[in-house]
Amino acid sequence: MTFREKENILGSIHFYIKNRNTGTLKELSKKVNINRSTAHRYIEIIRSYGAVIYFDRSLKSYCYSALIEVNHNQTFTIKERIA
Repeated sequence: MTFREKENILGSIHFYIKNRNTGTLKELSKKVNINRSTAHRYIEIIRSYGAVIYFDRSLKSYCYSALIEVNHNQTFTIKERIA
């Protein structure tokens, strides 16, 4: 997998988390065409940038606990905490 492909997957996962539309880890992995453990690794990468990500059981989606902005160079910035 090329760097560009990895970057696109990371951006797609961010999009689904931001829109609270990931589904379960298994569903997310199908949406972005990777295996479940790789999807989990990508979520951990986003967390390593300081994002707080949790799974909302009522929404059945991974969510951010703060508004997150992705900069052009794929860095994440916390804009505002969500109460």
